[in-house]
Amino acid sequence: TDISGIDRNQYKLSIVPSSSGSKGFHLGEPITVKWEAPSRHSRKDWIGLYRVGANRSTLVTKTSSLGMWAPVHVEEWEGDLFLGIKSVKTPKETSGIVTFQGDTLPWLVGKYEVRYHHDGKYNVMSMDGPLEIFVDKPTELNFESVRETLMHVVPLCLDSDPSLVPLSCKALETSNTLETTSRKPDGTTSTNISNGNSGGDDGTAQIDEDTDRDPDDFSFWSEKQAKRICSAIQQLFDVEYVPEVVVADANLSALANRILLSKDILTT
Repeated sequence: TDISGIDRNQYKLSIVPSSSGSKGFHLGEPITVKWEAPSRHSRKDWIGLYRVGANRSTLVTKTSSLGMWAPVHVEEWEGDLFLGIKSVKTPKETSGIVTFQGDTLPWLVGKYEVRYHHDGKYNVMSMDGPLEIFVDKPTELNFESVRETLMHVVPLCLDSDPSLVPLSCKALETSNTLETTSRKPDGTTSTNISNGNSGGDDGTAQIDEDTDRDPDDFSFWSEKQAKRICSAIQQLFDVEYVPEVVVADANLSALANRILLSKDILTT
């Protein structure tokens, strides 16, 4: 595509800092990107997420996004198909945001970059990065530390869907004061304290809705979510499982015990 008459300087991408205030994102954490473009930009423009080094050229993208992409005007697309429907917003909008989550996220740690593409093609109008995707490995291996690590990563793998995540994780998230420690790309950590009152008026977790359910139980909508958990476990603990194993356990404590047993067998 000939874009010689288009000024690339009118396009801009910027990665919104993560919860730690940096460009470091925990595996499974949504990634939001701000974009700016001239008022007459194409409604087919799209943004892709790529591992750093996958594309040598900064002008044209030549490798597949592997599903890690999002339209600038998502409301005008249905999956990979551009519908051509005019947006309900003003057609002269010159900025917006795109959020990568679920299947559009990379589920492997590493450094990545975002690329703004013109008119449904692969001409790069702007880039930003690198951003780092990481996992917080426990400093020691015991039941408590492994279970706590799973309490963080499993909900992310389940798209933070309240109907799927363990009740024990909901209880943690809805405590009156929630303290989280996140790692930045430089290895330092930052601690955030926030009001987690998202339950009832008194801030308590509403976990008595299913008294017969083990608080550590979780469930799935698709095999993809089980595969994400397997990938996260492999990157956190160097233990490989097939999705059927995770689906069979479907419980934080059972999975923590399985990981510890596997590590014990592998080290003896």
